[in-house]
Amino acid sequence: MDKTRRKASGAVCGATSLARGLLAMVLLATGLLVTARPALAQGFPNRTITIVVPYAPGGSPDTLARMLAPKLGASLGQSIVVENKPGASGNIAASYVARSAPDGYTLLLATQPMLTINPSLFKNMGYEPRDLTPITACANVVMALSVNPSVPATNMAELITYLKQNPGTSYGTSGIGTPMHLAGLRLARIEHVDMTHVAYRGGAMVLNDLLSNNIKVAMVDLASSKSFADSGKLRIIAIGEPKRFPGAAQIPTIGETVPGFELTSWFGFFGPGGMPPAIVDRWNTALGAALQDPELKEKLYALGIITRSDGPAELARLVRTESESFGREVRDNKITVE
Repeated sequence: MDKTRRKASGAVCGATSLARGLLAMVLLATGLLVTARPALAQGFPNRTITIVVPYAPGGSPDTLARMLAPKLGASLGQSIVVENKPGASGNIAASYVARSAPDGYTLLLATQPMLTINPSLFKNMGYEPRDLTPITACANVVMALSVNPSVPATNMAELITYLKQNPGTSYGTSGIGTPMHLAGLRLARIEHVDMTHVAYRGGAMVLNDLLSNNIKVAMVDLASSKSFADSGKLRIIAIGEPKRFPGAAQIPTIGETVPGFELTSWFGFFGPGGMPPAIVDRWNTALGAALQDPELKEKLYALGIITRSDGPAELARLVRTESESFGREVRDNKITVE
């Protein structure tokens, strides 16, 4: 019996020693991971970085990325390449970044609908929002409701009257399910007007048809439309911001005539899913500093782009909140894409 007890006691001691050894290994590994994160951030970056833009060159996202790149490159001490991957309402670019290594060397400059509307619009985007790591919202883009000069309206009240007298008036946006499309549906519902939506594959194509009088009304960014308005080739009726934009204070907001109506659009930076927090922090700091650069802010402001830097938690909250509200609008209006 004593031998049996000694064997049992030895087994327990052996098991205890093994457990202690495993625990020590786990604690050691955890400690190494914790210390590795700052080390990873300290060594970052040591090679070229790519910012992926989901649209063709020339639009607001591309302009923002190319103006930011030199500031970020100087701050981080590395070259930054802007790579355009247009198509599928931004899903091609987002899928590419989602599949990239989460090492901080590939970032996505995403637009608002890519993370808040596309999940409700597409059956298969090729990625899920959780496959991307939020870093920071970086800009708001002032959106403008514009008309061809053939439309006899100079303000929102006159435009609403025109739309009621001309049911089926065409209005163009940069795509099905975009914030501009949903805003048009909302305006039609509130003011009891009937408009025919014409979807394009980008803001440049919308402007071309508005200037050619192929469509009567369009919702595009202020930066793209202002020069044409200044030359009399189109007329800006109102902007979608909740308050007047100081850079064009003479232009009223839609909400001044249609209470509570807003049309806002934002851009944000995301990395591949699973990016280490230290790298996210490094990027958040670098982007925040670049976006606060007075010279850069002034140049972007002149284009109707208002810089911001909210951080990963606020960007994640923004995506979550707007996904719920836009998702309801997509379902309520039965919007689908092939």
